[in-house]
Amino acid sequence: MLLWLYVISASFSAVTLIRQKGAADSRALVTVLLVGAAATVGVVAPAARPFAFWPATLGFVVFMLAPGLLVRLGRRLAGGGSFGGAGRTLRVASVLFPAAGFRAERDLYIALRDNGGVRHPAAAEVRARIAALSDGPMLRTAPATLALIVVILLAYGLLATAGDSENLITLLEFGANYAPLVLAGEWYRLMTAIFLHGGLLHLTVNVLSLWILGKWVEPEIGSARTLVVLLLSGLIGNVASLALYRETAVVAVGASGAGMGLLGCLAMLLLRPGGHPLRSRRLPAVLVITGASLFMGLVIHQIDNGAHLGGLLTGAALGILFTRLPRLPDLLVRAAATVLVLLAVWSIVLVGLSSPVWQQRAEFGTNSFTLHCPAGAVKSVSGNSFELSWRLVDDLFIELSIELVDPPESPAERFDRMTGELQGVLPPGKERLSFPRACTRVVAEGETSRTEIYLIEDAPGGRGALLSFVLPGDDPIIRERWVEPVISSFRFR
Repeated sequence: MLLWLYVISASFSAVTLIRQKGAADSRALVTVLLVGAAATVGVVAPAARPFAFWPATLGFVVFMLAPGLLVRLGRRLAGGGSFGGAGRTLRVASVLFPAAGFRAERDLYIALRDNGGVRHPAAAEVRARIAALSDGPMLRTAPATLALIVVILLAYGLLATAGDSENLITLLEFGANYAPLVLAGEWYRLMTAIFLHGGLLHLTVNVLSLWILGKWVEPEIGSARTLVVLLLSGLIGNVASLALYRETAVVAVGASGAGMGLLGCLAMLLLRPGGHPLRSRRLPAVLVITGASLFMGLVIHQIDNGAHLGGLLTGAALGILFTRLPRLPDLLVRAAATVLVLLAVWSIVLVGLSSPVWQQRAEFGTNSFTLHCPAGAVKSVSGNSFELSWRLVDDLFIELSIELVDPPESPAERFDRMTGELQGVLPPGKERLSFPRACTRVVAEGETSRTEIYLIEDAPGGRGALLSFVLPGDDPIIRERWVEPVISSFRFR
């Protein structure tokens, strides 16, 4: 994901430099293209990723991120009247990235410093322009966008508390977009998936994108229209993702569809009849980011191009509607925003009320045991051994093996022998008390699975059972929602 961002940043920087002339600009252009090439190699060739990541990161930080931060610092110094400090800061920024605008700004601050500083007649006008820029759309508040970001951060906090935010089971439990479940009637996942993110990097990228784009768009069209763009683009983006990946059953999460909706809306605002004062500065960035996002979605299978394209087209359509009908009744817009917000709230409530459907009680033999298991579990019996397996999502299963143990070998002895045998081959785990009637010891942790063995004893009858679970990874929510109901319902017959 970071390499993908480096490619976008390098592409935009290259476009900026190509529009200029001069030897210094040519050298900078070569540097930027090298950064972009290194990032592209890392994106398309996984084997080269470790070698491409660090040079691409260093180039991005030094030649693209640092100049922008230095310019912001320089403007803050100039706004405070320190034109000398602003000139020195812009000088460094213009060396790292020799954009014509940076150099012109540098020369202005240096000229003011050398000609009286704050006493120069033009100083007041320059400081007023900087103050106006600080009050402009880029730095104005965007309450609708901020509200969505707050919900996204809260959802991520719940994910991190409940389990692993990158675990597919956890994401599915919290409402990820997944075709088999949506088509089975869980339509609310099309909305709740907007608020979920798989991992801290995914969260950071989408939150920053929403914040930057929201502060460009929301001051232009208002909070109610922005809410419509965000939620409707995210919703339709998830519908497009469902249609595109219906056969492969991809687990999809993220607010990238909403972010692409803002991008499409912004493009239409910049292209609206009569022009836009910032068209020449923002339109190239919008086009580069849009093209790079869709291209990377084609070469990186983890990127949901269905949500991107659906969100982009929805945002563009709403942008055209808002620019062609600027007097669209506010009451209609607010009603649409209210409906979408209520739909989002109701979807979140449905996720909270959802739980695995424990429709059947498995019974084995006339003198064995019973337990609850999910509908659709596949059962098999062989002597005193019983097996259950059920599919959670595509290629993710929970397998349960149950072995009844009778004297002369006690259940505890059998437990110790079985775990000892497994620990002789697999890394040892830890022992803990899980339930009043069950003791569990983790005996294996692999890259994609985790094995847990539970011992259940029936003291009066002298019987025992060993329950061996093979789980798709270590996540507390799996134990809470899938393992614990089986253990707690286990009864000897």
